[in-house]
Amino acid sequence: MRRYAVLAALLALPAGRLRAQHAGQFEAGVFGGYTRYDAALGLAHKLGGGGRLGYFFGDAFGLEADVLFQPEYTVVRRPHSSRSSAAPAWCSTPSTPAA
Repeated sequence: MRRYAVLAALLALPAGRLRAQHAGQFEAGVFGGYTRYDAALGLAHKLGGGGRLGYFFGDAFGLEADVLFQPEYTVVRRPHSSRSSAAPAWCSTPSTPAA
């Protein structure tokens, strides 16, 4: 255990002197995503992706925003479901219209 503490301390030493972000600097990036929905929702799993953009107002303060793009989901019918509609199980719709 002491060996890991010494290793962590040695790796953290130079981090105080490194300067990766500077005031007035922009940063941009892209990323991918995969969403797994719970089976009770009846939604298909989907791949997606997005991008992020950040700006540093000072050496210790910045603002960043990201956007995720994901295709429209599809409803998956369960073979043993007693529901006649394709609505997810959590969506309750009245079976008779209100008078």
